[in-house]
Amino acid sequence: MGAVAPEGNDVSELVGDAVVLVEEEALDVKVGDEVAVVLDENPSTGYGWTYKEDPEGLLKELGKESKSFAEEKMIGAGVTSVWRFEAISAGEVKLTYFYYRPWEGEETAIYKKEFIIKIKE
Repeated sequence: MGAVAPEGNDVSELVGDAVVLVEEEALDVKVGDEVAVVLDENPSTGYGWTYKEDPEGLLKELGKESKSFAEEKMIGAGVTSVWRFEAISAGEVKLTYFYYRPWEGEETAIYKKEFIIKIKE
């Protein structure tokens, strides 16, 4: 079974074997596991997701990839973005994602999503 993005699109090729977070939820993983956060965004509007990790140092970001699922190349079409992380140290970390235009500042975020990841040895 493939990983599914919020819009129902299969993102298996972007997440590989990582444990996937799509909706607000908590997740238990082990040190060395990979975690993928999947969110839809529309960069053509200026809006994009950024995240804060609290506390820092329990996860290592492996990168971000985006894919459009539009049937045709359409100007302004949204994309599904995947952030991949490796759990590198035991503990509990909160990833908070904010959806805003960078030049307007984080306090103008129109969406916020929180993910709690519990990492065990």
